[in-house]
Amino acid sequence: MKLFFSIDDDISLLPFFLEHYKKIGVTEFHCLRPYCSIASSLLFSKEIKLHYFDPNDGDSFFQSLFINFQKIIDSQINNQEWYLISDLDEFHEFGFIELNNIGTAFNCVMGKWVDRVAADGKIPELRYDIPLNEQFPLISHITAKVLNGGAFKVMALRGHHQLQGGNHHVVSDHMQYPKYGYVYHYKWHQGIFDRINRRMKNKHYYLRESEDFLKYWEKHSTVLVGG
Repeated sequence: MKLFFSIDDDISLLPFFLEHYKKIGVTEFHCLRPYCSIASSLLFSKEIKLHYFDPNDGDSFFQSLFINFQKIIDSQINNQEWYLISDLDEFHEFGFIELNNIGTAFNCVMGKWVDRVAADGKIPELRYDIPLNEQFPLISHITAKVLNGGAFKVMALRGHHQLQGGNHHVVSDHMQYPKYGYVYHYKWHQGIFDRINRRMKNKHYYLRESEDFLKYWEKHSTVLVGG
């Protein structure tokens, strides 16, 4: 099975990401990466097929990323195969959903968005000697309650489709499977501050979200938010 993801300069989660998706059946990783990104030996491996794009190919970086991401997917899949879509900090769990046994009536599986955070609600450095789910064992509602983010993400698709920016919705005709998986969001580690600083500097598409988070963090010093 193929997985499509995009990446900028924060690749700290990549070892966990590859390990997780191999375990659930991914055999082919397709990574979209801007030409201007910092090179890393982690990305130059036989198991990752890199696709580069010009970040100036559009009115904004985000538009360029989205346009090229869609092009890469369309060029690599056919109408019959299932494939996964994810960001580097998103880890899909399908539970009892088996894509190959769904049948031909459905061609989309959505997941419920779940923020995973450290037990003390702080933002720690990543450790590579401890499993990710043990470093971030608690569920938080910070994306929904503080950042006003979406509650669902696209996990898997079959065939050619048009996605909304951010992969929260499929805007082309599709048949969604009635059961949901889970998209565990492992964003809340120290790398987030460098990421936010870049967004603030470049007036990124998610600038408002970054500003909202910083205001909340300065006031509460926790990412553990109840439902």
